[in-house]
Parts: sequence; C-alpha cells; structure tokens
Amino acid sequence: MKKVFTIISLVCILPISAFCQYFELFGVLGLGSSVIFGGDSWKDPVGVQLGVETPIYEINDNSMIMSGLNFTWQGAGYEETYSEPGYGGSTLSGRLRLGYLNVPVLYHFMLKEKIYGEIGLQPGVLLVAKDKYDGESYDYKAYMNKFELGLPVGGGCHLNDLFDLGVRITYGITNLDKGGGSDHNFLAVAYVRYKLPLSK
Repeated sequence: MKKVFTIISLVCILPISAFCQYFELFGVLGLGSSVIFGGDSWKDPVGVQLGVETPIYEINDNSMIMSGLNFTWQGAGYEETYSEPGYGGSTLSGRLRLGYLNVPVLYHFMLKEKIYGEIGLQPGVLLVAKDKYDGESYDYKAYMNKFELGLPVGGGCHLNDLFDLGVRITYGITNLDKGGGSDHNFLAVAYVRYKLPLSK
C-alpha cells in the first residue's frame, strides 16, 4: 500500500511542479516489441507507450532531469503443451496483456549536437491484466504484482524545436508473479516526442 501511495504522490506532484517551472510539455508515442522472459519463453510483436514528459530540473546546458506520466500496453503471447497418458499431447496458446500507469524519472543528457541519451527509473502500477485463450478473456490481475520498477535506457535525436525521434528500452527489475518466480517485463519502443503548444 505504501508503494501505491508513493506512485500516486509522484503522479500528482512531479508533472505539476515541472509545468510551473518550465512551461514545457511533450507528448510521447512509442511503438515496438514487448517480451516477458525469465521462467518461460514468452514473446509478442506489439508494445505501446503513450504519455507526457517535461523537464523538472536543469543540471547544466547539456543535461537535465525529466519526468512525466505514461501508460504502457504490453505483455506476451505463450504456448503450453500438455500431455495425458493414453491421450497424447495438446498445445494451448494464449496471450497475456498488461496495462501499466508509470512515472518515468530520466536523466537526459546530450552526447553531441542534437544527439542525446537517457537513463533512469520508472515506477509503475498495474491497472489491467488479461489472460486471453480459447476465445475468452480472463482477469489475471490477482496473480500479478501490482507494483513494478522499470529501468528505462535510450537515446535519440532532436530533429527540430518541436520533434524528437528516439528509442527506449525498459527492463522490469521486479518480478511479475505475486508468488515469486523469475518472469520480468521487457519493452522496446521507437518513439516520437512532440512539444505541445502551451499558452503563456
């Protein structure tokens, strides 16, 4: 419960304080690949990241701290093979879809003119967990950890005053399963970041 309260506090405070200080807000849309790895072999071709980001502290002319709020839609497809004596084997295929609300906190730094890197931490809260197989969708949230801590790493290019084009990889540090296990999220997206027009 304390972890959830911390996330909610960050969600409320960081974007507001950042907006008041810098008056800059960026929309971010990322598309890419989502994987769950660790205990079993999971894979899925689609992952989505949608959110807003803003500078909250300028360290110097070449680096700053950025934060924001994003929603990620990720997960993985899977196949499980069952065998029963006298009946042979059968294969069950399905898809686990996970939706997270995240608060990325990123160290954003320039590598050279217009080329930047970023690294940070991303706490998140699980909002949706659906296990889909045999044409049905089942709520899987009760079996999942509600809190996730991710490690985002990436980089990109400032195309102009309005657009950035980049790549971001987020590795889930915490386990997915409530009962232990070794499954972790992994999300890699190519993203466009757009400076939203704000009236002064």
